[in-house]
Amino acid sequence: MGVYLTTLLAMLKGPGTYFKALAGLSDRESLGGDDRPGNWADGKTDHQAKWLTVKKSLGFLAVSCVISTMAALATNDPINPLKEGAVYFLNSMGMALVAAGFGFMIMTMFMKKKVPFAHFLSIYALAWGTTVLVAWIPWAVWMAEPWKWWLIGTGLTAGLGFKTRHAVALLVSSIVVMIIFFSTMLPAVNYFKAAVAAL
Repeated sequence: MGVYLTTLLAMLKGPGTYFKALAGLSDRESLGGDDRPGNWADGKTDHQAKWLTVKKSLGFLAVSCVISTMAALATNDPINPLKEGAVYFLNSMGMALVAAGFGFMIMTMFMKKKVPFAHFLSIYALAWGTTVLVAWIPWAVWMAEPWKWWLIGTGLTAGLGFKTRHAVALLVSSIVVMIIFFSTMLPAVNYFKAAVAAL
């Protein structure tokens, strides 16, 4: 939990500085005294960037999703807490992976940017893991959603070296593609549910 709390506090206190430190782009003080050069976006890691593996960034996301799921279950008092808790948890984790996948696909197809998917996914996992902690509150979605995409944009610019206009274009494109994708899939999902219920 030590790494989790340290990461969460860093994301809350100064995400831009934190992403730069992970990328090896900040100064000696931000890197905790290690002034060895390194560029995370180019796949070269320094002392502090080494911890940010996909496993650990997804671990941060998973812990946040567990906390958010427990909070949602405690306040909603569901009929079937195990089932609804599993759905809530998988939805929280899955949406981060889907969003990262669409974003990476758009970047690869339309932008001249070569970034390892592991680093790209870590940005989304950190942003999602930070904001999902308040996403279970019904009225907080209006704060959590813009905050989440702002954190992702900050990660893209500060951690991966995107220009602001490119980061904004990528985020807007990702949101539009996701809306179209899920709007298209919804009728198929409803049909499948009806077919299963009829059995």
